[in-house]
Amino acid sequence: MHPTRDTRQLNWFLAWAVVFCDIGTSIYYVPGILYGHVKNATPFFVLLTTGGFVLLALKYIEISWRNPEGGGVVTITTKAFGPMWGCLGGMLIIVDYFLTTAISAVSGFQYVGSVFPFLDNHVVLLSCTGVGILGIEYHRHPRERHGVSGHGVRRLCHRYHRHRRRARFP
Repeated sequence: MHPTRDTRQLNWFLAWAVVFCDIGTSIYYVPGILYGHVKNATPFFVLLTTGGFVLLALKYIEISWRNPEGGGVVTITTKAFGPMWGCLGGMLIIVDYFLTTAISAVSGFQYVGSVFPFLDNHVVLLSCTGVGILGIEYHRHPRERHGVSGHGVRRLCHRYHRHRRRARFP
């Protein structure tokens, strides 16, 4: 695709970014989990997944081209198969988001625990707390879904430092 001046055009870089943000973060923990089960066959499965990644990116391009007004799983499935299937697709994608969030939180805190061993025994509590904070932030700022986590972390750090300054100097 050639770049255009119309900001509503989807080029190859934006298609890659959308797909990578959707499934690309799993690349950090899935090979480790996979190696525990299939050992030396892990590269084969990673290559197979890469092929699926490319096919999914191509499908995102087609869906975006067909629906320039936007739309996700619910919109596309409802148009193709009807409202009942659109609703089911929406429920399944929500379950997918919950699972991905939980797995990412646990694996992230396990990595942090490998650097700071005293956190190792609290991975579940830390993961639940992190997911809870993200849930609260998403609920408070629903239109800022993708940028809210970084914004929320900055805001929480700012509140924490402000609270610490007040606690030290009453």
